[in-house]
Amino acid sequence: MSKPRAITELLANNFSGPLEQTIQRSKKLHQLTRWIQNILSPELAAHCHVQNIRNSSLIMACDSTVWATRLRYQTPTLLETLRRDAGLNDLIDIQIRVQPAEQPPKQQTKHHATLSTDAAYCIQQCSESISDPELRRALERLAGRQRD
Repeated sequence: MSKPRAITELLANNFSGPLEQTIQRSKKLHQLTRWIQNILSPELAAHCHVQNIRNSSLIMACDSTVWATRLRYQTPTLLETLRRDAGLNDLIDIQIRVQPAEQPPKQQTKHHATLSTDAAYCIQQCSESISDPELRRALERLAGRQRD
């Protein structure tokens, strides 16, 4: 059995085959995204990125319909610039998709446990026999969670 290796060590090696092609494609798409973001206005660039190039079409994603519409207005100019300056001579069109940014999960309101009257009474009685002041206060707080 071979010794486990760190992921950084594995990724530092030269790859061949499908993994190498995937890595190279990812790098090209990332470079193209940075190049396009330098062309676009900063506010638009912050909301758009390249997803793919497929069948002579550049596929871009924006995080809302507002930004997608703004990008659509700039598509003819962007297409011409990409053909001329980025060496994408066979690029025919730019497709724009809306892909909302992932929202962090909503914070759930904390639901405090409630105790029956009998349980609260028992905990309160126990707290009176405790000499440790911190534990006594904690038990008293717990007893205070009695259901109404």
